[in-house]
Amino acid sequence: MIRNRLAHLNMLWDAAKGAGEPDPAKARELALNLTREVTRTRRLMGYDRKLRNAVTKAVIGTLEREKIALSWHCTCHLPAAAHVAAEQAKHLKCAEIVEDLHDPAFLRMVAAVFDGEIVASKAASIETRPPDQRVGAIFARLRREMVQRNNRGKGGGKGRGSFPKRVGRSGGHRRGS
Repeated sequence: MIRNRLAHLNMLWDAAKGAGEPDPAKARELALNLTREVTRTRRLMGYDRKLRNAVTKAVIGTLEREKIALSWHCTCHLPAAAHVAAEQAKHLKCAEIVEDLHDPAFLRMVAAVFDGEIVASKAASIETRPPDQRVGAIFARLRREMVQRNNRGKGGGKGRGSFPKRVGRSGGHRRGS
């Protein structure tokens, strides 16, 4: 039964039937929930712990190739609450401008399929500020970093930017003799 639901994608047909089901309990049971399918598949592989863990790793790995981070909170060694987040692209390394690689609407769909929730990202907190404040914060940070770089060599130490005094040749050694 479990194998056929996965191999023949019967879970998709059941989800389509459940959409028009008048009984809410039956509709919830037929709804597409990939976390429930992963749990059922883990039970099917229950005879071998490595195979049981390979099921969740395969699903996580498949989503990682699509730049989506998936994790589960487990209860009684079974995946329960799915957490979905988009990986981020980092622009201008020194300014740390990050951007989600997937649209929030797409992430909501992925979270719904796994019956989970979206994890807040760092990019979402940057977008809440008005554009002039974001640009001002970036330039202020760049300015601080430039001042730190310029001040690094000053101070007489052996740090970057300071040169030792030129030392002449050692006495007694002549060229060509």
